[in-house]
Amino acid sequence: MLEEKDIQAIAQLILASEERLRGEIGQVEERLRVEFHSKLETEIHASEERTRTGIQEEIRASEDRLRGEMGQVEDRLRTEFQSKLETEIRASEERLRTEFHSQMKEEIHASETRTHAYIESGVMKPIRLLAEGHAQILERLPEADELDSLRGRVRNLERIVTEQGREIDALKRA
Repeated sequence: MLEEKDIQAIAQLILASEERLRGEIGQVEERLRVEFHSKLETEIHASEERTRTGIQEEIRASEDRLRGEMGQVEDRLRTEFQSKLETEIRASEERLRTEFHSQMKEEIHASETRTHAYIESGVMKPIRLLAEGHAQILERLPEADELDSLRGRVRNLERIVTEQGREIDALKRA
C-alpha cells in the first residue's frame, strides 16, 4: 500500500504534469490562432480579389453588350424617325401648297409642334425606358457623349427645319 506521502508526491507529479501540458496546450493554441488568422486573411484576400476581378469582367462584358444594343436601338430609331419625319414633311408640304399665305405660317408652326411631340413621345420615351433599365451602367458613361449626341440631333433638326423654310420660300415664290 502507498503511504500518504507517496500519494502526495504522485499528486504533485500529476499537477506539475498538468501544468506543463496546459502551458504546451496554450502555446499550441496560440500558434494555431496565429497560423489560422494568417491563413484566413490570405484566403479572404484571395477570395476578394477573385470576386473583384470576376465582377469587373462581368461589368465590362455587360457594358460592351449594352453599348452594342444601344447602337442597334439608336440606328433603328434613327431610321424609323427619318422615315416618319419624311412622311410628315411631305404631308405638311402638300397642305401648305393648298392654303393661304397666312395659314401657311400657322401650318409650319403646327408641323414643328408635331415634330417636337413626336421626338418626345416616339424617340425620347424608348431611350428613357432603356436608360431606366440600365441606370447603373449609364451612370458610368461620360455625360459629354450624351451632350454631343443631343447636339448632333438638334443640329440635324435645325438643318431639316431650315431646309423646309427654304422649300416653303421657294413654293411661295412659285
